[in-house]
Amino acid sequence: MDACIASRYYGENRCDIGWYVDDNLISHTDSKVVSSVINRIENEFEKMTVTTGPKHTFLGMNIEFKPNGTTEIDTIPYIREALVEFGEKLFSRPPTPAGENILKNDCSSTRLDNNRAEIFHSIAAKILWIIPRIRPDISFPISFLCSRVGCSTEEDWAKLNRLLTYLNATIHEKRILGGNNLGALSTWVDASYAIHADYKRHTGGVMSFGIGAVHCKSTKQKINTKSSTESKIVRVSEYLPYNIWMEIFLKELGYKLTSKKLHQDNKSAIRMEKNGKRHSLYFH
Repeated sequence: MDACIASRYYGENRCDIGWYVDDNLISHTDSKVVSSVINRIENEFEKMTVTTGPKHTFLGMNIEFKPNGTTEIDTIPYIREALVEFGEKLFSRPPTPAGENILKNDCSSTRLDNNRAEIFHSIAAKILWIIPRIRPDISFPISFLCSRVGCSTEEDWAKLNRLLTYLNATIHEKRILGGNNLGALSTWVDASYAIHADYKRHTGGVMSFGIGAVHCKSTKQKINTKSSTESKIVRVSEYLPYNIWMEIFLKELGYKLTSKKLHQDNKSAIRMEKNGKRHSLYFH
């Protein structure tokens, strides 16, 4: 299911290789097997720069495998690079990466000059690269800012300033991945109804094995819907393919899912008075 990952058994355990252009990641329970695979590759091609142990730098990511079975990942240098490129003083630390006006456009806002428009585009692309690897918490604002790279304004620049200020204040936060049970996958999907200027809704989805999010997605839905209930049906349709892909991918790696749960909500509330007190009944 992933053309950039290869596997084979050495004894009773699998050896997996993942690669991105000329960067490779090899894993096996026995370090001697890893060394053997590296030697075979070097005999076929040429000497490689190799790092072993619990700490690695891979594709700009600092990866550390912890003794408790979790993995911590950060991209501090990459985030700092974006902050330096922005080149302006950042505001005081905001509590969130985006304000309530993130989806609103002020038509009277001045367009950015060519230089700052290029900087805006470059930083948006950098942050877009960070999101699926390290910082899924900023997926929502950057999905909007990326839609503004061709017509960015002073208002968009201020929104980018807030996002970068948030990143600067939380730069040392790491993504932690792990699992209580690789056979139990939980998926959460939700949608906000008609929040975009064209009245389309926004979908968010996440998958987890119990510790951290192995996959996240935050995106504007592609079609309009007539109700919040319909939008929730569409949101599942749009996100579920990632869930199906994950199941097939894990099966190829030798892990069979024994528990698959999809969490979503579509609440209807009935309020009634009883003995002078208000009660609410929720139906899911």
